[in-house]
Amino acid sequence: MPRKLLVSTLAIGLALAASTFASAQEPSGYNAMAGHYEAIRQALLHDSLDGITTQAEELRQSAEELRLKFDAATAAGLAPKIEIDDARASFGELSRATVRYRQMLAKPESMVVYCAMAEQVWIQPEGDIGNPYYGQSMAGCGEIVSE
Repeated sequence: MPRKLLVSTLAIGLALAASTFASAQEPSGYNAMAGHYEAIRQALLHDSLDGITTQAEELRQSAEELRLKFDAATAAGLAPKIEIDDARASFGELSRATVRYRQMLAKPESMVVYCAMAEQVWIQPEGDIGNPYYGQSMAGCGEIVSE
């Protein structure tokens, strides 16, 4: 249940933010969420759950703030405790949605990376690949699919 609730919260938040962003054509809301997304990716990359719940909640709150501007549906809350495998699986679902929304940006300041072993994508700043799905055991595994 915690995983499904986390995925639902993040997916709802991103869907709300995406519809808001699409109508506003202003990346500021997206940028706020992208910072929280990156913090989650970094924690998973380093085999850690430290801060994930807080960052996921802040990501949800950023999406909620955007939603309030355009009267969209209310986002759900987060479960307080998750396991790292659940966090990584939820991050995969979040990443697939985020990659779609990233395509709305004229000049994204990030790159999309794909890991064939995990069959997952993620977004990260330009630079060395940092795979959140395998953490430190395979930190550099992945290929850039979009810059």
